[in-house]
Amino acid sequence: MTPQYIGFARVEEWARVLDTQRPVYACSIEEPGPIGPYNTSVNDLVVVLAQPDDRGDVLYCRRHVGAVSRVNGRDFDEDASGRRARATAAYRIVWEWLNQRRLNVREAVVAMPRDLRWMNGGAGFLRWDGDAKQFVRVPDEPASSER
Repeated sequence: MTPQYIGFARVEEWARVLDTQRPVYACSIEEPGPIGPYNTSVNDLVVVLAQPDDRGDVLYCRRHVGAVSRVNGRDFDEDASGRRARATAAYRIVWEWLNQRRLNVREAVVAMPRDLRWMNGGAGFLRWDGDAKQFVRVPDEPASSER
């Protein structure tokens, strides 16, 4: 049977359905975008969280944390290294949040089929501070049933 990839809109919702006895895979990755006119591309910076279940289905949540423009395979944005550093900082915030829930977190990513159309999600505890130009952790929001 072909595994299903079940995407969650929020990290908090994804974490509620996890099997705490199984490992959780977390990784910060830079996904190359398609090559466009004049050899341009935009690489997405994302935090990917996944947990395969005992049937082989994969529960996942992705959080887009930035992008880097490239021309001829080279960074075009003047602050590309800063964008990558901010993406890494966001990943660390997510990693800490997962560990505080005593989950068995491993730094790895589950390979997804090429034809999978990703669903990007969010995290209530992770916010972009436009003044500081960085991601920050905020107090956890109540569950949707508590609002």
